[in-house]
Amino acid sequence: MLKHIQEQNINQMKVRIMNKKAFNIAKFICILSIFILLASCAPIIAPSEDVVKSNKSENSHQQNIIPQGQLLWQYKISGEVNSAPIYYNNRIFAASKDGVLYALKANSGACEWKYKTDSAITNSSPVVYGNQIYIGGENGKLYAISVNTGDAEWYYQTKAPIHSTPEVRDGRVYYGSRDRQIYSVSIITGTPDWIFKTSGPIDSSPTVAGDSLYIGSYDGYLYAININNGKKLWEYKTDGAILAKPVVIDNVVYIGSTDKNLYAIDAQSGNKIWVKKLSGIISSAITSYNNQIFVGDGQGRVYALNSKDGSLLWEYITSGAILAAPVSSSGIVYVPSGDSNLYALDALTGKELWKFNTSGPIFSSPIINDGIVYFGSGDGYVYALK
Repeated sequence: MLKHIQEQNINQMKVRIMNKKAFNIAKFICILSIFILLASCAPIIAPSEDVVKSNKSENSHQQNIIPQGQLLWQYKISGEVNSAPIYYNNRIFAASKDGVLYALKANSGACEWKYKTDSAITNSSPVVYGNQIYIGGENGKLYAISVNTGDAEWYYQTKAPIHSTPEVRDGRVYYGSRDRQIYSVSIITGTPDWIFKTSGPIDSSPTVAGDSLYIGSYDGYLYAININNGKKLWEYKTDGAILAKPVVIDNVVYIGSTDKNLYAIDAQSGNKIWVKKLSGIISSAITSYNNQIFVGDGQGRVYALNSKDGSLLWEYITSGAILAAPVSSSGIVYVPSGDSNLYALDALTGKELWKFNTSGPIFSSPIINDGIVYFGSGDGYVYALK
């Protein structure tokens, strides 16, 4: 059902001066109150001298900046941040278990606006398309929120929590729900074009390549679906649940399963190309660099594999489960771990270049833009590293 949400007015602070004798006290209280109000939407920023140097460097060498793992800013949120942030138009959009979607300035972490849903946001991450942000909540709602104002345009109600990160193509938003269904919803009307039913809850996020949508389910199947009519093209059965987002590279679908296997499947036929057994369950997507693919598992290991045959190139061990996807950029693999560290590894050798420690497990995939790494942590902070 389509519902329009009315805009909410922001409460304004009122300060009353009772008499001349109380003027100084009232003035002090007013200034203090303003400071507190601003601080509630303000980040903790690293020393300004370093920030200025970093900004100068970005302006002159944006494409060649390699992050060194130094804190640029951090923004405190009242809930765990397991949802991956996204960069768009000089802003970072991040969501949390406090049920709020935040719009932060990418260079400083200053808060521009907040949108409060009526439930937690756990694993669904924001996606920007046109002038709207799409994200799912524990209440089963898929939200369409204005990029510029933070106002909700519409939402669509499913029957169970949405952990899936939406994907938008050609005027339709695709996502899965724990109600066991995959949805294709019009971004104009907020109503479904088609719904595809599986036999298990869906935490996996969809990937669209050409006219095909690929997504996994707790029923253990990887599905290929025609995006135009919602009809199944093929399915591939694994021996465990599929929680990860499929990744399509050169007509090959790479997908992990809780059966501890990473699969390479032909995108057109659904036939198996190769399978690689790892040490732990796989609940996150792969990332790639040249002919390598990188994936983490529940035992805290990150693997570099040959994309052609799945052979092991190198392996690095962290001290916590890797439940969010690693990200590769400029020859570096950034790995979020449940041991509270974000690792930067050399893509060719697996050598640790640096790591950044937080106070909570990191189940949020990072995003890299103009030499800055943005990610969230279970300690309730969104971090920016330079």
